[in-house]
Amino acid sequence: MGFILEEEWTDSVNPYKYYNMPVFAGPFATRQEAEEEKQRRQPQHAGGYIRVVEEKPKGNVAPKPRGRKKQPRGRESRRRDRRS
Repeated sequence: MGFILEEEWTDSVNPYKYYNMPVFAGPFATRQEAEEEKQRRQPQHAGGYIRVVEEKPKGNVAPKPRGRKKQPRGRESRRRDRRS
């Protein structure tokens, strides 16, 4: 498990909306290495800041559950069953 740098800033119109963008500096083995790289970089957006976060593991994503099949309803569906 590594650490990556991520820049976070707020929207100028809506102060409750946050944006996140990864800083392409590569994954770091230790938090200390990531903190050192963080000190060297400047945020690209006004009012933004860079933070160190753990890298999320990729792969083995759980499959989405399938929805249930809906049964036909109404008068036409009953008629179709009788005809065949």
